[in-house]
Amino acid sequence: MRFIKTTHSVQRLQSTASPLLQEAVLRRGQSNDLAGLVGLEKTCFEPCVRESPGTIRRSLSSHHQEVWILELRGRIAGAVFLRQHPLALRVYSLAVSPEMQGRGFGRQLMQLAEERAMALGKSCLILEVRAKDEKVHSWYRNLGYTDSKLLPGYYSEAGDGWKMVKFLNKQKRTPSCR
Repeated sequence: MRFIKTTHSVQRLQSTASPLLQEAVLRRGQSNDLAGLVGLEKTCFEPCVRESPGTIRRSLSSHHQEVWILELRGRIAGAVFLRQHPLALRVYSLAVSPEMQGRGFGRQLMQLAEERAMALGKSCLILEVRAKDEKVHSWYRNLGYTDSKLLPGYYSEAGDGWKMVKFLNKQKRTPSCR
């Protein structure tokens, strides 16, 4: 499978994982996606960890961030927010609508994040996950991420977090990715 390298192209996904996933379209987020992304945040996250409409708007227009959307039948089924750091690409947010979870959409978005990191010349992917959310924490471990650092109070009301890392070049493990 190939992912898009251009900024606003659309690509139909090819997968044997789920018939629904085969119908999905992967595309770069645009300013007119703001309402749909805000709605996705509301259905996926508690208020204390949800992104504000202003933060989402800035992510959509930033030159150092990318927002990618999985669209199914004209609706946003999932999204990943990526932020560029000097040596790493940070998965700032990953959301899949509850009714689409368990069908490969999150895995597809994380594969896109990995391909984007490699295309941008980054040595690793980094992300944070709530320490008390063992299901999501385990899911990231199954994707090859390892715990890098415990982040006490990272999510304020939602508690501690874990910084996780996935090195893209197994021979070159950059300390700044930890």
